[in-house]
Amino acid sequence: NVKYKYYFFETTNLNPQKFPQQRQSLNYLIEHRKADYVVWGLTWGNHPPIDLKNKAAIISQVSPIVTQHYKLVKVGTGMMPWIDPPFLIPANQNQYALFARK
Repeated sequence: NVKYKYYFFETTNLNPQKFPQQRQSLNYLIEHRKADYVVWGLTWGNHPPIDLKNKAAIISQVSPIVTQHYKLVKVGTGMMPWIDPPFLIPANQNQYALFARK
């Protein structure tokens, strides 16, 4: 039940050298505290999952600009929607961290 006043911004795995506007826009929103929350993708499917109880492991996956202006609120996982049993294994999970503005 989260209501947002404006919009959300998503970055992808595009090369920041080829598409610098994407990273610059995200950095601007973070530096100027325009966003109340930031969700950071920690791992995507087919990557070894990290220990979500280990705060240092979580923070090590996040850009320093995020941790400078935002505090860690919650972590969680989500299964890829196109994966069916019996392939629902940790390697097929996406892991996320929710940060709130300090």
